[in-house]
Amino acid sequence: MKEQLKALREHLRRAGLKRTAQREEILRIFLGLEDFQTVDAVARAVREQDPRIGQSTVYRSLKLFVEAGLALEHHFLDGKTCFERPSGPSPRNYLVCTSCQKVQAFEDRLVEAVRDKVCRGLRFAPAFNRMEIYGLCAECRGPLGEDED
Repeated sequence: MKEQLKALREHLRRAGLKRTAQREEILRIFLGLEDFQTVDAVARAVREQDPRIGQSTVYRSLKLFVEAGLALEHHFLDGKTCFERPSGPSPRNYLVCTSCQKVQAFEDRLVEAVRDKVCRGLRFAPAFNRMEIYGLCAECRGPLGEDED
């Protein structure tokens, strides 16, 4: 948490923006949440801690966190914007439930091997990759869908 606060303060200084207690409180709360939160979900969590902080402040702060490299912003097929904490240079692969909108990140060496093979074959130098797979999560599939594996 200290490193993220330091990064935020440095970004604010470079951008010529004010350091505020609200921004730091929103960052602390955001970092304590599960990944793939919408602005509404983050704002609800923030309001539970400090009802004086409005949704627009949360939204502007999340955008600021993205600029500072403290959050990643995603626009999945359902049109909702979700935010997650950066987890390093690993590939970005996601399972998105079309029923409950739950998002799960995953890594798989086979997916990475296929990406690398395709890029080598086409002499392509990848900067990053992102895969999204849409379907139903285990909870939404229910007990009948569990035998289809």
